[in-house]
Amino acid sequence: MTSRISPRIGLDAALRKNGAGITLIELILVMAVLATVMAVAAPRFSGFASGRRYDAEWNRFVASVRYARNEAVSRSAPVEIRFRPDGAGYHLSGGFGFASPATIVTDHVLPAEMAFEFPGNALFRQGAVSVFFGANGTVDEESPQEIRLVERQGGFSRSMLRDPMLGYVVSRGGMDERPRTP
Repeated sequence: MTSRISPRIGLDAALRKNGAGITLIELILVMAVLATVMAVAAPRFSGFASGRRYDAEWNRFVASVRYARNEAVSRSAPVEIRFRPDGAGYHLSGGFGFASPATIVTDHVLPAEMAFEFPGNALFRQGAVSVFFGANGTVDEESPQEIRLVERQGGFSRSMLRDPMLGYVVSRGGMDERPRTP
C-alpha cells in the first residue's frame, strides 16, 4: 500500500532534493542588481523621452508653418502666425477674402520646458512676434529672420530661416538635434 503525499509537500521535497530552489540571499542579490541597472538606465530613458517630445513639437511647428503658407496661397488671402510674448506657443489665423468668409484659427501651447526664440531683430507688433504670409505665399519683410525652438533642460535647438520666395526653410543641420550654444 502506498501512502499519498499532498502535492504541496511533494513539490517542496522535490525542490529541496534537486537543489532547484533559491535562497533569500540569492533573491536579495538579484533585486540589488536589478535596482542598480534601473538606477543607471532611468536618466538615459528620461533624456530619450524628452528628445521624442521635442521632435514631436518641432515637427508640429514645421507642419503649421507650411500649412499657413499653403492656406495663404490656396485661398489668396494673408495668414498670420502670432507667437505668445513669452515664447510658449503660437496662434495661427487668417481671413479669406470675399469668396469665403471662413477663417483658420489654431492655437498651440508648448510644453513648459520648451520655448520659441527669435535671434536678431524680431519686430514685436502689439506685444508679440508675428509671421505674415501674403496671398501669394511670400513672407512679410517684418517677419523674423530666424525662428528657433529650444528645449531649456536638454539644450536642443532647431531653427527655421526666412526665405523670401519659399517662406521659411529649415536651417542647415536643423533636422539634427544639437546642443544649443549659449
